[in-house]
Amino acid sequence: MPLAREASTTCVVTVPLTQPQIDAGNWSTNVKIAASTSQGVPASRSHAASADLGAAPKITVAKTTAVDMTKAGPADRVDAGDTATYSYVVTNKGNVTLSKVSVIDAAAGTVNCPKTTLAPKATTTCTAAVAKLTQSRSTRRRPLLRGRSPRAAESPTPSPSPTPAT
Repeated sequence: MPLAREASTTCVVTVPLTQPQIDAGNWSTNVKIAASTSQGVPASRSHAASADLGAAPKITVAKTTAVDMTKAGPADRVDAGDTATYSYVVTNKGNVTLSKVSVIDAAAGTVNCPKTTLAPKATTTCTAAVAKLTQSRSTRRRPLLRGRSPRAAESPTPSPSPTPAT
């Protein structure tokens, strides 16, 4: 279709974004526009286009506690000396990959996470070593959840308030 002098046209191309582009925070491309005159004389021009891609990191945790009531006292109740095992299902609900994912829970001690890098929508289940219960120990404390987006290497990713332990 001929394009008159001083006229314009719009060409639209839809390009799917990749997770590495979203993690990097931007998308860019170089295009070459080519045409020729009615006499066959070529004309061309290059143009760079880019877009900032907003990061929206979000991480959630669901804590569960399993108590083994057979370690001390009658098996039909919780007694000092019984043991508790803690599990944490950590989910990346944001749009960027999170690295250095960890769970810190003072009630549980060391928490091990098998995956410390989570792509969007990915989940990992972290577990804590078995803890012996005492009369004063609370099993309802909230864990602290941490993770970093690729664009925030110097500072921790802001986390929402910890999810209440269940």
